[in-house]
Amino acid sequence: MSETGFRIDPLTGAHVVVTPWRQHRPVHPDGMCPFCPGGLEAPGAYDVLHIPNRWPSLANGRHEVILHGPDHDSSFPRLGEDRSARVVELWSARTSVLGSREDVSYVFIFENRGRVIGTTIDHPHSQIMAFSEIPPIPKSELSKSNCGLCKDIDGELIVTRQPGWQVSVPWAPSWPYEMLISPCAHVADLPTAGQSLRAGLGGILVDSLTRLERLFGGGAPYQLWVHPGPAGGGGWAAAHPQVPLTPGSRAASARRVGRCRRLLRSGGSTGGGSTTEILTRNGTSVMAGGAGAIAIATVIDGQDAAGRHRHRQSFGVKGDVRGVAADRQFRAVGTITINR
Repeated sequence: MSETGFRIDPLTGAHVVVTPWRQHRPVHPDGMCPFCPGGLEAPGAYDVLHIPNRWPSLANGRHEVILHGPDHDSSFPRLGEDRSARVVELWSARTSVLGSREDVSYVFIFENRGRVIGTTIDHPHSQIMAFSEIPPIPKSELSKSNCGLCKDIDGELIVTRQPGWQVSVPWAPSWPYEMLISPCAHVADLPTAGQSLRAGLGGILVDSLTRLERLFGGGAPYQLWVHPGPAGGGGWAAAHPQVPLTPGSRAASARRVGRCRRLLRSGGSTGGGSTTEILTRNGTSVMAGGAGAIAIATVIDGQDAAGRHRHRQSFGVKGDVRGVAADRQFRAVGTITINR
């Protein structure tokens, strides 16, 4: 994969893009929110808006931010079906634009919601990354000879259905209350799905996230990933849009850090700090460094013997690490102090 900072972990084979400049992005900045109308990133009025990411993980304009609306305290349930459908339309439009570039083979959309997940700006937004090559996990899914999402799903695993869409519990979920949103009928990608079907995605997102809020309370943290399909659409029999959705809690009184489970333990220093072990899934950011150096890495792939995609890395870090949360070390400002 020809990305700036691209590396392969020699122990796990995980594909990682190292982006140390992202360490300098603001974490819950004081003053006016940069995503609110009149703020740094949105100087004028808007309904939904796409902007370049000032601290991109991918170069040459291939990392964007989607602002879901002007209301700082909004969410998909509060947006409602119609306004959520506008967000989906912008996802699709940017997927088409980015996917038409010669240097793009796969477009990936994700939303991290809530500070416990690691969100650095509270204003509702998602992000789009356009990869020069298809990352290993989606490539593995796409390389199947037939579509796994077109198979009949056990009725006990169905959460809900709406016209054109269904929500199910994965047969082998990685997290409690994990859900998978997908079109009921086969379609190659989000841009060619048609406006009516895309509007249905907005509606079923509202439904699914409302269910999570009923269980965990309003503003419940979560992560979602939109696999809109490979750039160029056709040629992949297994191409079928999907939206994995995982809450940031494993029970009403117990939180986890989304699909990024971070475990802190003492001992095992690698350059002057206590060892921090991070276990993560595709598309999340992790910290890396030693002897006080800090970098940001975006995990693209990794798989253990059981077939679960993960990346495991241990390292030593001195001082405060911003934007990371884990159990009792988490503070309101999102700081973990290692080396106490």
